[in-house]
Amino acid sequence: MLLASIVPISLLTYLPSDFSAYLALSDLVLESTAYERYYRDKSDLGRLVILDSPVHENVPLDELAWASAVSLVKPSVIVLPDVIDSSDQTVRNALRYASVARRLSPYSQLMGVGHGETTEEFLECSVQLRRTVGVDWLGVSLERRLNDDKLALKRRTERIQALRRNIDTRPAKIHLLGLSEEGTELNSKFFQDCCESVDTSEFAVWYLSGDPVKPPVPISKEYPGRKIFGGSIQYFYHRPPVRSLDSFRENLADWAAYADRKEVL
Repeated sequence: MLLASIVPISLLTYLPSDFSAYLALSDLVLESTAYERYYRDKSDLGRLVILDSPVHENVPLDELAWASAVSLVKPSVIVLPDVIDSSDQTVRNALRYASVARRLSPYSQLMGVGHGETTEEFLECSVQLRRTVGVDWLGVSLERRLNDDKLALKRRTERIQALRRNIDTRPAKIHLLGLSEEGTELNSKFFQDCCESVDTSEFAVWYLSGDPVKPPVPISKEYPGRKIFGGSIQYFYHRPPVRSLDSFRENLADWAAYADRKEVL
């Protein structure tokens, strides 16, 4: 499974140069020339670059910023803006924005993110994203708003199992939006067999908090979250003290190698 580590803007150059997967946020592409250039260059190199909107950072969708970011970065995969807890509106959004994405970046693949209060509703939403919109990827969120990491992981597992059983959704590539606090998806044959990639700021947050973690999982310490840097969006503007961050790069490289290894339990 490919790992996309999400780091503050000031630390983009400290990401390992041979990373295979990246995730960028549309609003930041418009706010920072360095951010836009970094992800556009990775896209030009043929790396897996996933462009998302900051919906899951609790930022309202800026349609112009999203469309402009699609045009500028021309990523490998474009996440169609979803609506948390609303399957109907998510499908309507996907239909609307898919045509924009295909016009602005015709060689990008599209990702839909299913929603629903139940696994059945989530599956129906995902089926519609495949049948009606024609997405190539399905994103599966980790619902941190439940304030119960184990429950969120259980729900995620059930939903991916449903996707794998359904004839319409089975061919889609699956991306994990976020990683559980223990990180056990990285050591699960089920997730490794089913999922192409995962994004997380978790390992960067651990390092920048002064308490870095190393493979393997499970991680036993309580995860501090981006709130220690002011919040989900404020995290991207964090500037650590000026010093060598080679060990930061090495730590993220170790986690990427661990996520993409072939031997899992």
